[in-house]
Amino acid sequence: MPRKLSLLLLALTLLAACTLERNNPLDPRNNSEIEVPQIVTGIELKSSGVGSASKWVDVVWDVNANAEGYYLYRALSYNGSYQNIAPAGIPNAEAPLYHDVDVYSDHFYYYKLSAYNEFGLEGPISSPVGIRVP
Repeated sequence: MPRKLSLLLLALTLLAACTLERNNPLDPRNNSEIEVPQIVTGIELKSSGVGSASKWVDVVWDVNANAEGYYLYRALSYNGSYQNIAPAGIPNAEAPLYHDVDVYSDHFYYYKLSAYNEFGLEGPISSPVGIRVP
C-alpha cells in the first residue's frame, strides 16, 4: 500500500509540474526580441592538391548577419557521427573561413555548419557538404 501511495503522489506531482507556466528568457518562442540565427548557406569546400605535402580542407560560407559566430561539425561519412571541431565557436567575420588541417589523404570528409547568436542559441544545422582529400 505505501508503494502505491508513493507512485500516486509521484504521478500527481508530475502532472502538476506539467501545467506550470515556464518563463525562460532565452526561449525565442516566449521572447520576440530573441532571434535564432537562420541556417548557414553558401558552404563550399576546397582541399589541398594532389602531391601536396600538407593536407587541408578550407571551409567557406556566406555571412549570417544575425549570427555571433558559427559551429563547425565534421564526419567521415555523410550519415556518420558529426563532431564539433570548433567547440569554442568561430567568430562571425566578413570572410568566414575555417582551415582544417586535421585531415589525411585518400579520406572523405563531410562538414555541417550552424550559426549561434549572442545568447549562445544555435540555429538549424546545415545539410552535409563533402570533399575527398587527394
